[in-house]
Amino acid sequence: MNQLPDWMYHAIEESFTCQFASTTARDIPVALPVFLNHFDPDTGTLIISSPAATKRVENVRQRPKVAILFSPVGIGPGEPQHVLLVQGLAEVDDTNLESGWKRYFAGWARRQPSARESLARMEQVIPGYTQRALIRVRPVRFL
Repeated sequence: MNQLPDWMYHAIEESFTCQFASTTARDIPVALPVFLNHFDPDTGTLIISSPAATKRVENVRQRPKVAILFSPVGIGPGEPQHVLLVQGLAEVDDTNLESGWKRYFAGWARRQPSARESLARMEQVIPGYTQRALIRVRPVRFL
């Protein structure tokens, strides 16, 4: 992959959250906020994690064309000033639901410092929350 312009790199790395969009079986787009777990600037690969039992995982498995929107959320001076839409092809990795996602947890925790404490609470509220599949997105287009 060619090197991204600085503004694109910063939009990805400095965003608090991003909107991950997939489509349903009836081609209805569904976009929900997620925390980016990892970005590999050499390959452009973006990685998020999601509870394995969610519709998001099922949607990606069946229809791998996805989009991720990085945009300011207005929470402070450190927010990136640019809006970036990444369109790509996603794949689900659910080979290690218990701990496969943990190797990328640092990226999530950097964006949401309370993530470590909130995981236990979320597991109580949503059983299976920590049984997470990885979703790897290989970008096709940056807008």
